[in-house]
Amino acid sequence: MYTIQAFIAKRGSFPLRLPETLVLLELDQDIQMIPVGERVQEQYGISDLPLMDDRNTELPASLLELFRELSSAGKVAYIEAEIFGGVGTQAYVYAETGKVDTAVVGDRAINAALQLLGVMRKPGFDEFDSVGLGRNRSVEGWLNGTTPR
Repeated sequence: MYTIQAFIAKRGSFPLRLPETLVLLELDQDIQMIPVGERVQEQYGISDLPLMDDRNTELPASLLELFRELSSAGKVAYIEAEIFGGVGTQAYVYAETGKVDTAVVGDRAINAALQLLGVMRKPGFDEFDSVGLGRNRSVEGWLNGTTPR
């Protein structure tokens, strides 16, 4: 099973000072990621995969507030995916300088979000694999397997 719940952006798009509970990780192609793990969910009152579980096209208020803060300086995407046995759903919400769009849900939604952030495919790979999002299978895997920056 694969799950992800995170904010992603090109390097320099997130605010310089982040709240202490947020962990900034480095991906390929100058993409940075802030995983939304249990600690962040508890602090901000964010549910686990709200777009996947509730089939919403709008973010819950607590997540929307954090998203506006994180996207105040640039282009940021919030992504979710839940995949089991090759079948699943992905979603993203895009924001630029605090203005948040509605959710997009689909089989290749995360690739579309990465394209909006300027990610280029490597030969033989999609955008998802080109930045290394497949290196861990869960949010907690990202948080436990990587040293925060």
